[in-house]
Amino acid sequence: MTSQMDAAPLYKRGFADFHSLKINSSNTKPGTANEICMTFSTNVPLPASVPVKITMSGLSGASATSGPMSLKSSCIYEGSDSKVESSCDTPLSGTWDNVQKKMTLTTLKTTVPYVEYSLCCAFTNDRCPQTKPEVHIESSGVVIQRTAPTQVVDPAFLQIETPTIIDADVTQADSTPGCANNLTIKFTPTVSLTGHKTFVIVRRLRGVVLSSGSVPIAGSSANKFSACEGGGGNASGPP
Repeated sequence: MTSQMDAAPLYKRGFADFHSLKINSSNTKPGTANEICMTFSTNVPLPASVPVKITMSGLSGASATSGPMSLKSSCIYEGSDSKVESSCDTPLSGTWDNVQKKMTLTTLKTTVPYVEYSLCCAFTNDRCPQTKPEVHIESSGVVIQRTAPTQVVDPAFLQIETPTIIDADVTQADSTPGCANNLTIKFTPTVSLTGHKTFVIVRRLRGVVLSSGSVPIAGSSANKFSACEGGGGNASGPP
């Protein structure tokens, strides 16, 4: 007697594939916190017993400590289904490789076909500017061939802006000709300035008479800078 389980033992439902696949990030500022989210559904279950590994590679510009990741997960589906609800609670675990810039998701619970699973994790943007990288996603266990996301929610995914100085302002203590004067320079950088020979250059200080060399600096941020180099002469200088 043939059981219902093995009535069609060689039946194949077709190739496993992503039914939907979207990625987005939350921030384009250099050197700041960013959240990357991946939302996907598949046409077959991804069993926890195998387990299935989903790899997202090419995440250049994202930085985090290599190892296990903390993931926020949710599901998008209609109606009420206890099986779906159960699979939505931490369906996958995540690990990060900061050298190869790739994230690997491993099934902890069997997913339900055509239900959208959303997983988000925290990163830090690199300090160097970049355009959107080429990202690829594939799976093993249940094999889904290497593919690019079919829909990117954020067209600037992992795009990083050029570091800039904003809110810059230069004021003086005295405008009387020939008198001693103090300049106050204020600015806000869009990235942290580290001790790797970062220079902040103030140009067009026409009317300033000063010998070339180090200039004493004072103020609440003076300890963050090692020296202030004067341009020298009656600074009509380059623009």
